[in-house]
Amino acid sequence: MMRIRFSSHLPTALMLILILLLLVGAGSAGRVSAQSPFPDQLLFVITAQSDIGRFNFPCGIAVSPDGLVYVMDSYNHRVQVFRPDGGFVRTWGSSGGAQGQFSAPYMLDIAGDGTVYVADTGNHRVQRFSPAGRYLGGWGKWGTGKGTFKHPSGIAAAPDGTIYVSDAGNCLIQHFSADGKFLGQWGGCGSSPGQFRFPQGLTVAPDGSLYVVDRDNSRVQHLAPDGSVLHIWGTLGKDAGQFDHPYDIAIAGDGTVYVVDTWNHRIQRFTADGQFIGQWGGEGSEDGRFRYPRSIAVAPDGTLFVADRDNHRIQHFTADGQFLNAWGVSGAGTGPNFRYPRGMAVAPDGSFYVADTEQHRIQHFAADGSFIEEWGTWGDEPGRFRFPRGVAVAGDGTVFVLDTDNNRVQHFSAHGVLLGVWGAAGSGPGQFNRPGGIAIAPDGRLYIADTYNHRIQYFQPDGTFLGSWGKEGSAAGEFNLPFGVAVGPDSNIYVADTENHRVQCFTPTGQFLRTWGQWGGKSGQMASPYGIAVSSHGLVYVADHDNHRVLVFSSAGDFLGSLGRPGGGGDYGFFRYPQAVAVRDDSRLYVVDTYNQRIQVFGNAHEPAWRVEFYPNEWLAGRAIGVTSVPQEDGLVLPADTEIPPSGTLASRWYRYVTFEKGIQVFLLEGAGGARLWVDNLLLIDSWESRAGAFWRAIPLSAGEHLVRLDYIQRTETPSLRLRWAPANTRPTVFFPLLWKR
Repeated sequence: MMRIRFSSHLPTALMLILILLLLVGAGSAGRVSAQSPFPDQLLFVITAQSDIGRFNFPCGIAVSPDGLVYVMDSYNHRVQVFRPDGGFVRTWGSSGGAQGQFSAPYMLDIAGDGTVYVADTGNHRVQRFSPAGRYLGGWGKWGTGKGTFKHPSGIAAAPDGTIYVSDAGNCLIQHFSADGKFLGQWGGCGSSPGQFRFPQGLTVAPDGSLYVVDRDNSRVQHLAPDGSVLHIWGTLGKDAGQFDHPYDIAIAGDGTVYVVDTWNHRIQRFTADGQFIGQWGGEGSEDGRFRYPRSIAVAPDGTLFVADRDNHRIQHFTADGQFLNAWGVSGAGTGPNFRYPRGMAVAPDGSFYVADTEQHRIQHFAADGSFIEEWGTWGDEPGRFRFPRGVAVAGDGTVFVLDTDNNRVQHFSAHGVLLGVWGAAGSGPGQFNRPGGIAIAPDGRLYIADTYNHRIQYFQPDGTFLGSWGKEGSAAGEFNLPFGVAVGPDSNIYVADTENHRVQCFTPTGQFLRTWGQWGGKSGQMASPYGIAVSSHGLVYVADHDNHRVLVFSSAGDFLGSLGRPGGGGDYGFFRYPQAVAVRDDSRLYVVDTYNQRIQVFGNAHEPAWRVEFYPNEWLAGRAIGVTSVPQEDGLVLPADTEIPPSGTLASRWYRYVTFEKGIQVFLLEGAGGARLWVDNLLLIDSWESRAGAFWRAIPLSAGEHLVRLDYIQRTETPSLRLRWAPANTRPTVFFPLLWKR
């Protein structure tokens, strides 16, 4: 019999009985791009949310008519809902591009009927939900045309039920009906009245006029419903009535206008026509102070809630700025959630290390993606980090970390025991200026991209300086902020010359060999390449940051292919500003998907198995307490002799790729407990609030592989779930029964 093995070694208390019966020929997975010479098939994604009540850069806030506070927990990719005193109510959302998922959403607002509208910034769309989080619909995609967006960053519901969206990247305000029908737009990029530079928050007054925070013009524009300008106020500065990167705005019932003056770390109050009334705040973490506040909302009782972004909390004030209370803490250190990860490396045993840059730590994962350990925190003492960007693993399994803002290299055992520290700030030999990349040669030499010194330095493992080359410039052998470095199987050195938008190749001692690439978004072109890796077969992988993709070349610079798409996005298999790549042979590709706060792992073929993650709470938040794969084959698989899932399991997340024939497929979901079912990005069934029931949905599918995902929450003493699918007019004999017993 087949045994399911869990990555967790925790005690167990639940019995899992799985019977997975697949229709012959319908369930085996294969490669979509069989001719691809590199790993391009998604295997799994590492992403996690902080525990409930914790935040990862909250960027948006809104208050419902019944007084509940909705928080856009942006880099946890979710909405959290609280009572006015901070008591937790509910949450929904996760990282991704499917319906009901988010990619670094910035703002949200609530209509008079309670509908919640989210500016899903990284997915370039708007989504709407019921107050309980049920997905109701959405619209938009990346683009420049009517009804399309580039980083929508603000949203407001008008008294008449229509919706206004700040389309930041297109410098527009777009107007829609409640269900997304395009009604009009105005604006354009510039500084003249009625033009914008990255408009952010906006709000609608009772008379239907619109207030817009024109961020990079450091001003507020007050517009009539037809877009004509009524008032403009604000200039760049720190004095009363001036702004520095304002991000949000709200209007109270008495007409008072509140502006979140983000880079000045304060809230300013104005009359409806822009006359300054007062201000409060200042940079800090004490009550009533802020660190880059991002959003403000007025409650029905006239009090104010502020999303204090970099303090990872919500603050509550009276209408004149008197502090009432605060809640929320940073989600840092609560498991494998990330804050702008920027580096990674694979160990000889297949495990891998991630430089979790803005949480100032290293995270270590097993080859299957299960969390092993972490070490490090903010500081300049040995063993601590300040924005570590690079990590490399030596042949003996020890780990070198590029401690970027401390301008040094730290050397650790495989499990985080400090072995050595070397380096200092400066431009001399062995000194650094915010180094960005590190690589290890087969002979043990360390090569470091000394980014802001525009050079490559190389060392013995003990830090003994061996040599350097390069200077600022664009000629062969010169660099402009090189962020990435890699060593090929021939010991040649490959450099991601970031702001020259190219790759350069050198001998181990720095003699120039060749270069390729130029700025652009076409095949083989680059826009600020950050990370670079070379496989054992000589393929060169480049993290093409501003084009949201990974490029693949031969060692001679011949373009072979790419992964990603223009505009990026949160969909599995796509990226937002990736900053690092790593490769194991040519069988696994690891992408540090920096602005999606996750790691994506690709192989040569999708695994014919369900990947399963187990969680101890109904929100699937925090660290998974078990990760496993349930193998699948054509025909019956009955893993009756199973190990049981980790103790305390309450919810689980399942996903796998399934091959379907072209046509209408019918999906049936029934049983006890709540569930959400996606096929690709379509949310087919949402029975999350149900205790039991049967649900079905029929959809057309193209021939080939499709991603099937299922979230499940136990809601009864003896929960069960059965998922079946089959072509239309065919008895559904493909099913997924799941039963947990105490």
